[in-house]
Amino acid sequence: MSYNHCKRIEINNNLINGPGLTPQPWPTPTPEPPVPSICGKVYVANQLGNSVSVMDTVTGQVITTIDLNGSPLYISYDSNTNRIFVSLVYINELVIIDPDTDTITDQIQVNVTTLSEVLFNSSLNLYYVVSQGSNEIVIYDGTTFEEVGRVNVPVPVYLAIDNNTGLIYAPATRSNYVSVINGSTEIAQIIVGAAGINPVEIALNSTTRRAYVSLRGNNSVAVIDTVTNTLITTITVQGSPFGIDINPVTNKVYVTLTNGEFVEIDGLTNTVTNRIQVSNYSRAVVVDDERNIAYVANSNENTVSTIDLTTFSVIQTTEVGSSPRRLALYHYEC
Repeated sequence: MSYNHCKRIEINNNLINGPGLTPQPWPTPTPEPPVPSICGKVYVANQLGNSVSVMDTVTGQVITTIDLNGSPLYISYDSNTNRIFVSLVYINELVIIDPDTDTITDQIQVNVTTLSEVLFNSSLNLYYVVSQGSNEIVIYDGTTFEEVGRVNVPVPVYLAIDNNTGLIYAPATRSNYVSVINGSTEIAQIIVGAAGINPVEIALNSTTRRAYVSLRGNNSVAVIDTVTNTLITTITVQGSPFGIDINPVTNKVYVTLTNGEFVEIDGLTNTVTNRIQVSNYSRAVVVDDERNIAYVANSNENTVSTIDLTTFSVIQTTEVGSSPRRLALYHYEC
């Protein structure tokens, strides 16, 4: 028997006989964008569109539209009941929306004249409903929705609640004061200027115990001490102010002007610190203090502007329904 001679086979492998070919580096993976811990939705009342647009705060896009059978002029979110309140101004109907499902859960006919803003006081279980046409705020039981009282205020439009005291603040739009209501009784009238100053919208900072009121009659913002219910000062904003909201984390106040400008006020110094042009007619503003972002409704352009409050610049413009007038913000866990 004969045998063939075998040739030696060399294997160039690092594990067997030392270094061989230089290994190629793996490509660096592209990092995934961070997932926010808090998500949110902005609800936009489209007055002439008879609808509510729902915007996603992460993407800035409209994710759904809720059709209504009337003209929505006022909208707000109540965290105590987890409900969106929408006022259909011309048919005096209150629409309640579940923000988790974006569906209408109730429609209530309200005995008022020209329904405006609705506010719920959880500590007293009372609804405060603005009857703009009759110069009243009508108060309803939170369980039965039966009327329990009325307070006379010259053309009220907007309301705010002090979470520390449960007091309701209502600017008298056709006068020169802010009404302070305890339960169903007016306990004070805070004079904010001369006759015809037209206080319109109000925002409260429960941390600093300050209220801010837009005064359309003299292009300024009134600052009120809600501990003593007295006027501290007025701040000139060089334009007719309308919408107003605050960021309690940064102690900044944000105001829309009817000429389309957007103004920032430092709550510590009571001075204007920033201003930008947003549109030709900016109406409402709502501030997301979780992300330091503001949303501004541009009524004439049928859009909502997203504003980065750190850089104080518009970062996105979103088309919504016809004539957006008011905004409400809802947060939820992502």
